[in-house]
Amino acid sequence: IVDSGTSLITGPTTEIAKIAHSVGASRNIVGEYTIDCTKVSELPDLDFNINDKVWKVPGKDLVIEASGTCLFALMGMDIPTGPKWILGDVF
Repeated sequence: IVDSGTSLITGPTTEIAKIAHSVGASRNIVGEYTIDCTKVSELPDLDFNINDKVWKVPGKDLVIEASGTCLFALMGMDIPTGPKWILGDVF
Protein backbone atom coordinates (compact mmCIF):
# COMPACT_ATOMS: atom_id res chain seq x y z
CA ILE A 1 0.00 0.00 0.00
CA VAL A 2 1.38 3.41 -0.90
CA ASP A 3 -0.26 6.40 0.77
CA SER A 4 1.48 9.71 0.18
CA GLY A 5 -0.94 11.43 2.59
CA THR A 6 0.56 9.57 5.55
CA SER A 7 3.69 10.95 7.16
CA LEU A 8 5.12 7.69 8.50
CA ILE A 9 5.85 4.24 7.16
CA THR A 10 3.66 1.73 8.98
CA GLY A 11 3.90 -2.02 9.03
CA PRO A 12 3.24 -5.06 11.21
CA THR A 13 4.05 -4.21 14.80
CA THR A 14 6.53 -7.06 15.27
CA GLU A 15 8.45 -6.18 12.10
CA ILE A 16 8.61 -2.48 12.94
CA ALA A 17 9.78 -3.32 16.47
CA LYS A 18 12.64 -5.43 15.03
CA ILE A 19 13.72 -2.62 12.70
CA ALA A 20 13.48 0.01 15.44
CA HIS A 21 15.44 -2.14 17.88
CA SER A 22 18.16 -2.75 15.28
CA VAL A 23 18.85 1.00 15.00
CA GLY A 24 18.49 1.80 18.71
CA ALA A 25 15.12 3.55 18.55
CA SER A 26 12.94 3.57 21.69
CA ARG A 27 9.16 3.13 21.71
CA ASN A 28 7.10 5.79 23.46
CA ILE A 29 3.66 5.45 25.09
CA VAL A 30 1.74 6.20 21.87
CA GLY A 31 3.58 3.56 19.86
CA GLU A 32 5.95 5.87 18.02
CA TYR A 33 9.72 5.49 18.18
CA THR A 34 12.32 8.12 18.94
CA ILE A 35 16.00 7.98 18.27
CA ASP A 36 19.01 9.89 19.54
CA CYS A 37 19.45 12.80 17.12
CA THR A 38 23.24 12.38 17.23
CA LYS A 39 22.86 8.93 15.62
CA VAL A 40 20.84 10.01 12.57
CA SER A 41 23.90 10.18 10.31
CA GLU A 42 24.73 6.56 11.23
CA LEU A 43 21.34 5.07 10.29
CA PRO A 44 21.50 2.42 7.56
CA ASP A 45 19.33 2.61 4.47
CA LEU A 46 16.08 0.65 4.54
CA ASP A 47 15.28 -1.46 1.48
CA PHE A 48 11.78 -2.37 0.34
CA ASN A 49 11.42 -5.13 -2.24
CA ILE A 50 8.26 -4.55 -4.29
CA ASN A 51 7.60 -6.77 -7.32
CA ASP A 52 11.28 -7.76 -7.47
CA LYS A 53 12.43 -4.12 -7.52
CA VAL A 54 14.38 -2.75 -4.56
CA TRP A 55 13.39 0.70 -3.34
CA LYS A 56 15.94 2.26 -1.00
CA VAL A 57 15.04 4.80 1.68
CA PRO A 58 18.18 6.56 2.95
CA GLY A 59 18.68 6.23 6.69
CA LYS A 60 18.71 9.98 7.23
CA ASP A 61 15.23 10.17 5.65
CA LEU A 62 13.84 7.76 8.25
CA VAL A 63 13.83 10.52 10.88
CA ILE A 64 11.57 13.51 11.37
CA GLU A 65 13.23 16.11 13.58
CA ALA A 66 11.20 18.72 15.46
CA SER A 67 12.20 20.85 18.43
CA GLY A 68 15.25 18.74 19.23
CA THR A 69 13.36 15.43 19.18
CA CYS A 70 14.03 12.87 16.48
CA LEU A 71 11.07 10.69 15.57
CA PHE A 72 11.92 7.42 13.85
CA ALA A 73 9.47 7.54 10.94
CA LEU A 74 8.24 3.94 11.22
CA MET A 75 5.27 2.89 13.32
CA GLY A 76 3.62 -0.45 13.99
CA MET A 77 0.08 -0.97 12.74
CA ASP A 78 -1.56 -4.37 12.60
CA ILE A 79 -4.25 -4.60 9.91
CA PRO A 80 -6.71 -7.47 10.48
CA THR A 81 -6.68 -8.67 6.85
CA GLY A 82 -3.01 -9.60 7.03
CA PRO A 83 0.41 -8.03 7.08
CA LYS A 84 0.25 -4.74 5.21
CA TRP A 85 2.56 -1.78 4.90
CA ILE A 86 1.69 1.86 4.32
CA LEU A 87 4.52 3.70 2.62
CA GLY A 88 3.92 7.30 3.60
CA ASP A 89 5.78 10.51 2.81
CA VAL A 90 9.08 9.13 4.11
CA PHE A 91 9.10 6.63 1.26
